Amino acid sequence: MKQLKEIAVKINRLAELDIFNNTRKREYIEARSLFCLIAYRYCNANYSRIAEFLISNGKSSDHSTILHSIKNYEIYKIYNKNLDIWLEDVIENLQNLESNQKVQLVTHKLKQLTDPGLDLINEFVSKIHGAEEYHK
Repeated sequence: MKQLKEIAVKINRLAELDIFNNTRKREYIEARSLFCLIAYRYCNANYSRIAEFLISNGKSSDHSTILHSIKNYEIYKIYNKNLDIWLEDVIENLQNLESNQKVQLVTHKLKQLTDPGLDLINEFVSKIHGAEEYHK
């Protein structure tokens, strides 16, 4: 729960609002969606645990609200370009990411690259893959 609190504090500071405020204003919904996405994908928190955390901080919630919030993140980020910037900022500061979480982070970053960047990454990954095959 400590990690979730740290994430919430960081998002509150970045978004300049309180995600625990019981409001349906768009900017609050988007920031809460970012929090739920990070908690779920990068902190291994399930929907119920995220809902319990929000409730313990004064925000009404349940597991279905969390699911809806995470599913809609992709839509929210189209209209609020800060969300992906904030996502990277928060995730970069998380400690002890597991392998699957690192893959999620790299995948997220890859989706934002243009062709020249993708070509460089492809070349680099090919070299790494070749080196690993050689050492087997």
